[in-house]
Amino acid sequence: MRTFTGLADEPDTPPAPSLAESVRAVRRDHGGGRWQLHLSRKHVESVAYAPWLHALTGSASETNRYAREYGVSYRP
Repeated sequence: MRTFTGLADEPDTPPAPSLAESVRAVRRDHGGGRWQLHLSRKHVESVAYAPWLHALTGSASETNRYAREYGVSYRP
């Protein structure tokens, strides 16, 4: 996510406004060992673009998992 938000205006679909701030505010849950990222619906839709970009390199596993877990996928 930090890579995606760091690209800013480079992709055809830039990250949603204030997504970078949400990514910087991420916290690790020490009990469960997971990262906690709080996103608005607009952020969730924007985040779906990042695994889709990664899928262009040959692996769609992140895209499929994101769609399965959050019900959101990016379709150009």
